[in-house]
Amino acid sequence: MADETPSIDAEDTSSPAAREQFTQALDYHDQGDLSAALECYQAAIREDPDFVLAHNNVGMVLLDQGGMEDAVKHFQRALELDPSYAEAHNNLGYVLRRLGRDEEATEHYDRFI
Repeated sequence: MADETPSIDAEDTSSPAAREQFTQALDYHDQGDLSAALECYQAAIREDPDFVLAHNNVGMVLLDQGGMEDAVKHFQRALELDPSYAEAHNNLGYVLRRLGRDEEATEHYDRFI
């Protein structure tokens, strides 16, 4: 899960600037440049604070970098914006399980399924 580059549709935002930053972030993510990807995902969020997919992907990068608590916040924000977003439920469940918060993780895994 955490080793995969997210393949997401950048059309989730109405902001052309956010879409451009997000697309660039995906390219960096594909290349394994997590620092550059994180900067671009965060720039996309600055352009569109409600960009669900960018929040999810920031969480993915932070998780890959070992920032599990910060990753939780971004997965939770993605789910506040779109409670039906299955991938964010799965990602949040994964990180919660790694943090030893098994009961919370199970709730999100159940929503993923």
